[in-house]
Amino acid sequence: MTEEQLLYFTSIVEFGSYSEAALELSISQSTISKQIAHLENEIGVKLFDRSTRKASLSAEGEALYSEAAVLLSQMKAFRNHAQALSLGDRRKIDIIALPFVGNLNFYVPIFTFEDSHLNCEVHLYELEDNELYRRIAAKDYDVAICYYDPDHMGNQVRFYPIFDNKMVAAIHKSNPISKEKALTPKMLDNVNVMGTQVFTTLNKVYELYFKKHKVNPHVIFRSRPQTLLGAAAAKKSIALLDSLHANMFRTPADIVLLPFSPSLKCVVGIAVDEEKADDPIIRDLVEALSKT
Repeated sequence: MTEEQLLYFTSIVEFGSYSEAALELSISQSTISKQIAHLENEIGVKLFDRSTRKASLSAEGEALYSEAAVLLSQMKAFRNHAQALSLGDRRKIDIIALPFVGNLNFYVPIFTFEDSHLNCEVHLYELEDNELYRRIAAKDYDVAICYYDPDHMGNQVRFYPIFDNKMVAAIHKSNPISKEKALTPKMLDNVNVMGTQVFTTLNKVYELYFKKHKVNPHVIFRSRPQTLLGAAAAKKSIALLDSLHANMFRTPADIVLLPFSPSLKCVVGIAVDEEKADDPIIRDLVEALSKT
């Protein structure tokens, strides 16, 4: 049994399928399938019910999933402890961030911080929403660059807002709705749309918005924002995403990005555990990142 196999097992559960887990982990589906088969052969039980199209846990898999997640967390803690010992007197600081971090120029303040704090070594880890908020809940981080999500943060996290990320809809110019100045919730009632993965904060923001306005769009496809833009260009349906990701990738010429009315947004900022927020070193790092 390897850490890699446990990661594959928990990822399939979290992302809902072998294919989505493989996509998020940047490996082939055949690789993840083979490793799960090896793991099942070693432990002597089947982890998934193969009689359904969806990656459904077997009774044994259900019983073992939480233990696998704990083992992964313990392995990470062991590795972090070993790294801390190897640093000696140097302090290791872990920044966890959503994948948009590279496009927001956060690397410059991080390098600047390291240059002015020679006793510190900063490590940046790009994570998907579910893994990032799981580490926040487990206090397995020093600083997080993410969306504000009160359900995952609560009162144990101090959040420093940086900017508002506005939600937009990517609509092909052939769709009459593209001629509107803004998109109202009623325009999407019982309409086919495409959205981000169910575990993302963006998806939660949209779900709460539609629930508040009592409308029910039909989500027929879910994927990453760049894939949604391509699918919208192919006239599959309207894509629900955000202006940050829409600006990160080249929006096709035949796509219109419509804002919502009433406006819809998600706050991007820096999260720090309340127990670490007053640490002078962490304060210096947060101040550097906030100037981005």
